[in-house]
Amino acid sequence: MRVVHLAVTMLLLCGAPCAGDVLPSASSHDHAWFVVTRGAVLELYHYARSTDGPYYDRGLPLTQVPRAMAAWGNQLWLIFETAGRRDVVSTQVYRNPDLGGWHHRPHDRFRAVGPLEALGELVDVTGSPGGPIVLLRPTARARSGVRAGAGSVASEPVLGRPTLLKLSGRQWVDVPLPEGFEPGAGCRLVAGGQHGRTLILLNPSPERSAAAVYRLDRGDGGSWTRSDVSVPAGRIRALTAVGPAVALVTQTAETNSFDVVYLRPWHVLPLLTGFDAPGGAWAVLGLSDGLAVVESSTEGELSIRRIDPVSGRVGESRPMTPQPLMAARLLHRPLLLALAVTAIMAVLMFRPLPAKATISLGPTQIVAGPVPRVVGVCVDVAVAAGATLIVLRCPPADLARMPLWSTDLMQSVPFLLMLGLTILHSTVTELITGRTLGKILVGARVVMVDGDRPAARAILVRNLFKALVLLIPVLAVVALINPHGQGLGDLMARTVVVRPASTVSEHARNDR
Repeated sequence: MRVVHLAVTMLLLCGAPCAGDVLPSASSHDHAWFVVTRGAVLELYHYARSTDGPYYDRGLPLTQVPRAMAAWGNQLWLIFETAGRRDVVSTQVYRNPDLGGWHHRPHDRFRAVGPLEALGELVDVTGSPGGPIVLLRPTARARSGVRAGAGSVASEPVLGRPTLLKLSGRQWVDVPLPEGFEPGAGCRLVAGGQHGRTLILLNPSPERSAAAVYRLDRGDGGSWTRSDVSVPAGRIRALTAVGPAVALVTQTAETNSFDVVYLRPWHVLPLLTGFDAPGGAWAVLGLSDGLAVVESSTEGELSIRRIDPVSGRVGESRPMTPQPLMAARLLHRPLLLALAVTAIMAVLMFRPLPAKATISLGPTQIVAGPVPRVVGVCVDVAVAAGATLIVLRCPPADLARMPLWSTDLMQSVPFLLMLGLTILHSTVTELITGRTLGKILVGARVVMVDGDRPAARAILVRNLFKALVLLIPVLAVVALINPHGQGLGDLMARTVVVRPASTVSEHARNDR
């Protein structure tokens, strides 16, 4: 009987591992946690909505599956049951603003919150701004004893009525329940509304076609209000906050699909109907910008797909990977700086000396000024930027994510593609005509320092260093301080950008 009682309790638990298809999890507006089993190893994983990819952070190892989990903000609470004792522990995640990653603190252990000494069955738990809130009810044995007569259970301490407890500091404080409230199978508890001030109890009827919804606005100190709403038939998988709204997830065993509806005070608003349930252990987690379905395979591999909070459209399943190591996220920065230093040293060692004596242009050529050169480069980059937006279908802002300033090199893929396309079409056009699209527009061209047409080797060297300047824009200062406006590429290739002398006014010639 005790084994049967334990199995029933596990089936009623929200967020606890109750069956092979349930992923132990909890979520808040911006964070989600889930327990993943890899062989005999249990680990707590964390996912942040603000991450730049489907990354998870491996948190603390576990010795057993938690009895229940609840979260609010950046904090997670776990309840463990051992030999009739309930221990409550907590952990928090913090973001390193320089490295862009999330980490648990402390990183090697949980913080003890205090034991939950109240008796009875744990029906559900939810996180709130002030701490976790738990719903308890008398055990099945106690309920049967009450029906049969008090004498059958008088020898054991029992919980005589349903109880709602809130953690305040290190003490559990009683929260009054609605008059005559009796939590049934599938009863759920969640904190919703603005800033989590509204406490919601969902108590399905035995027919599972309707449910009593109790609401308590703790911010105003009001009393419970009740409404009866129709809910989709099936097993209740989750009642979770999605921003200020609350979503109900039910699963239909016959079709192995799940439905999602928004819970309103007097009715439900369908969001997703008849979506095929994942094959492994899974959970639907509520975040501030929508719902996320996280699935764990039998090997412990994770995947995630998002559900649009307005249209209900389900996105593609994306494999989740561990958060990149901090060293790997920032390794490209010192490499880029090393390339910059190497380029400057190469120019100092191999550039022609003296600089002024290396330029011998004909009477029809004059060195192009900084303004037309900048305009020409902008035109060349704009052409590549347009092609990049078409290929990647990314927002224009992503093109500004330069590797030198981003914490993750993957963020700079649009910029790197734009740079590569710029160098590609510039090299090809300069090899053919000695001019790029931008230089054609401003009437400039590339020549050798003696005014002759540049060789193919010179064009290749010039564009190689031009790519380095675009990658590390600070290197453009070389062209500003050079008397002939030669950049790194020009100095190494012994080239110069010129314009026809006829386009320059007589006053400008006299100035030279």
